[in-house]
Amino acid sequence: MEKEQFNPNDFRERFSEYSIEDCIDAFNSDVGNPGWVSARGRFHAALMERFLESGYDCSSFIDVDGGKHGARSMSVSKKIRIEGDKIIT
Repeated sequence: MEKEQFNPNDFRERFSEYSIEDCIDAFNSDVGNPGWVSARGRFHAALMERFLESGYDCSSFIDVDGGKHGARSMSVSKKIRIEGDKIIT
């Protein structure tokens, strides 16, 4: 059996082909999951990138100003949905 190659951009590539609704479904399916592994970090980073590129206002769950640590962050504690020109919790 051939070992699968690690691709650090796997989620970015996958989500680039998803509709924004599909990305919201993927995000919502992960809400409440207490586990953490590096793949989940890549999953969230790719979703955050996709949401920010979507043109929707995502400020209810993504901090783009960097906060006190100087990095963007995304809350994954609540499910999200589209309402008008915003994606909200």
